[in-house]
Amino acid sequence: MNLVTRLKRSVIFVLTLGVFGCASDNQDEPQAKYLVSDVAFVNGHVFNAEDGFVDNVFIVREGAVIANVKNLTSDFSGKIVDLAGKWVIPGLIDMHTHSYGNFIPNAKNDSPGTEVIAQRILKAGVTGFVDLFGYEKKLFEVRAKQRSGAFVGADMYTSLTCFTAPKGHCSEYGIPTRTVTTVEEAKSQMDDLAQYKPDVIKIVYQPTDDQPSISKEVFAQLVKSADEFGIKTIVHIKTWQDVRDAVEVGASAVTHVPRGKFLWMCLF
Repeated sequence: MNLVTRLKRSVIFVLTLGVFGCASDNQDEPQAKYLVSDVAFVNGHVFNAEDGFVDNVFIVREGAVIANVKNLTSDFSGKIVDLAGKWVIPGLIDMHTHSYGNFIPNAKNDSPGTEVIAQRILKAGVTGFVDLFGYEKKLFEVRAKQRSGAFVGADMYTSLTCFTAPKGHCSEYGIPTRTVTTVEEAKSQMDDLAQYKPDVIKIVYQPTDDQPSISKEVFAQLVKSADEFGIKTIVHIKTWQDVRDAVEVGASAVTHVPRGKFLWMCLF
């Protein structure tokens, strides 16, 4: 039994974000004319953020929902997929992974490679993942291979590498990373990385940690340079003060939750 068949037999039928994320702004209105290539999904309990689960019919054309209607009209000439009471949700994304390997029981390290990890993630029902640091060249190559259609797996988004201080976090794994100590280095390293089009930028900023950290000045420059390329930044932090600093310099998001008193805030 192949992967697609197994997924279709799941209790929860998961659609990728390519379907829900690229939906037409006018998807609640029936289209004037359907195409033979359109696909209608019927008899499923479909989740949306506004209404919860609804028993609608939705019609997909080239990966986008073009109609979300109560009933299928008689003029529909495309393919019909009967979900037979299955529950339909948008695709799930794992927002923090390292696809070079996993620790498994008995302290063994399982390292099948990013391509296999992407396939395993999809088999588990997760349709996308964000890899926040690994072997930069390999991640670049696997992402290009996937986007060319060479293999099927969960959609891959990646920072390719991470920015850190010399001997800072990320450097301890024996994987080459981008280390910076000055504003000038931050600019030049970002200029170099940007040509490989990372989906996000990973920055390590934890000045109170036992390991060395970049300065706030260098941190601010990395965020500024990433913004100039239109790339969002995700920051590895340790304390709530690190989070405050991330907000101050304009970072997009932080990863990990500090210990101590909880603090409400939003990052943009």
